[in-house]
Amino acid sequence: MKIVCVHQSAELYGSDRSFLAAVEAIVQHAPTPAEVEVILPEHGPLAARISEAGGSVHFESEGYLRRSLLRRPLSFASGLLAATRRLLHRFRGADVIYVNTLVCASALLACALSTRRARRILHVREIPGRKELAFFRVLIRLSGVEVVYNSQATRLAIGLPGTVVYNGVPGPAACTQELGGDDGVRLLMIGRINAWKGQKFLLQALLRSQRRIRLRIVGSAIDAQVHLVEELHHIARSLPDGVTCEFFGFCEDPSEHYRWCHYVVVPSTSPEPFGRVAIEGFSYGKPVIAAAHGGLTEIVEHGQDGFLFEPASQVALAQTIEGLPHALSPGHLALGRRAFDAFSSRFSVESYAERISRLVFASSGPTK
Repeated sequence: MKIVCVHQSAELYGSDRSFLAAVEAIVQHAPTPAEVEVILPEHGPLAARISEAGGSVHFESEGYLRRSLLRRPLSFASGLLAATRRLLHRFRGADVIYVNTLVCASALLACALSTRRARRILHVREIPGRKELAFFRVLIRLSGVEVVYNSQATRLAIGLPGTVVYNGVPGPAACTQELGGDDGVRLLMIGRINAWKGQKFLLQALLRSQRRIRLRIVGSAIDAQVHLVEELHHIARSLPDGVTCEFFGFCEDPSEHYRWCHYVVVPSTSPEPFGRVAIEGFSYGKPVIAAAHGGLTEIVEHGQDGFLFEPASQVALAQTIEGLPHALSPGHLALGRRAFDAFSSRFSVESYAERISRLVFASSGPTK
C-alpha cells in the first residue's frame, strides 16, 4: 500500500506538529506492507522527525500559495504547473493521498487531474479571507477530495461538507504547576510572531496594568516580518514598572516555558482555525486566556478552564488579566485541574491518532 502525504512547511510550528502527528498515526496504523511518502517544500527540522517516524521524505519547492509569490503571478503560475506535473508522477500508484492545508495548491490540482482511483483527503487547518474563499471552494470541489477540518469554526468558514477532527498533542504525565507565585502572575504567549497572532495587541493591553506581571513571548518571525520583533521590543520598554517582558526565539521543546507560566495567553486578533497553543497549555494544567472567536471557543470554557475575552478589544483583555485569580490560589489551581482534564478527555495525541487513522484507512482494509 502506498500513501503520499503533502505539507507546505518543514518547520515545527503548530500545523507542522499536527501534520507530524498525523503522519506518525498513518505509519503506525497502515496495513503492512506500506510505503509512506512525505512531500515537503525544503529541508528542515520537520523532515528529520518524519524520517524518524518511518516516512520517506521527498522535496517539492514550488506550487504552494504564498502571498510573496502571488506578487509575481506569471512566475507563480509557471511554478504551480511544473509542480503539479511532478506531483502527478508522485501520485502514480498511490492508494491514499493526504494533503495538509489549503496552501498545497499544486497537490490539489494534481488530485483533480489524476486518473488514479486513490482516496484523496484534504486536511483544512486555516480560515481564508473572504477574497480567497471562493477560489478555495472551487479548488476543493475540482480536486474531488474528502475534507477534514480542525474545528467547527473552520468547517463553517469553508462552508463545504466534511468531518471535524480536533488536534491532539502529547503532554506531560500529569498536571504540572511550578511552585512560586510571589513574583506576580506569569503569562506565556508562544507561537509565530506575526501581525495577527496578537503579540503587539497583548503588550499594548498591558501598558496600563496595575498588577505585577511577568510575560514571556516565545517565537520568531519570518524574514519579511522581522520589523515586528523590533516593534515589540520597543513597546516592551514602555511597560509599567510592575510589568516585565522577556523574549525567547523559537524552541523545538517549549516545555520549560509551559511549566514556568501560570496562564497561557492566546490573543489572536483574527479567528484561530483551531488554537493548538491552547491545548498545549491545557496539557500542562495551565488555564488559557483566549480571544472569543474561531476554534478557541471550542477549546476554552469561560470560567472553567480559562477565560474568553471580546476579540480585538484591548480593554477587555486588560480587564480579564487584572481579574485573574492570583497565582497558585485555590481558584487558579482549580482552573488548572479542569484544563488538564479537558486535555485528557478531548485533545490527547492518542485520540487524535485514532481518529486520523480511522479516516485515512476507512476503506483500506484492516489496520495493524
